[in-house]
Amino acid sequence: MNARVKKLSDQIRKLSPDEQAVLIDELLGNLHHRVDPEIEKAWTEEAQRRWRAYLQGGVKTVPADQVFAKLGKKRGKGR
Repeated sequence: MNARVKKLSDQIRKLSPDEQAVLIDELLGNLHHRVDPEIEKAWTEEAQRRWRAYLQGGVKTVPADQVFAKLGKKRGKGR
């Protein structure tokens, strides 16, 4: 982290949680405007393709509790 970013980070940590949240929203909103429209279009098309496949029964779903249990087991092995 360069000195300028470090100084900003230190100042941000002095803000209240609400002020930090407002700042985060502002920064993320600013970044969102820089999104490549072609990438956004590609992701939108992919999401629509996946949704159609799901509705047509072409996707095998797994309950969230099973996914998280499996993830928990994998994380436990890595420690």
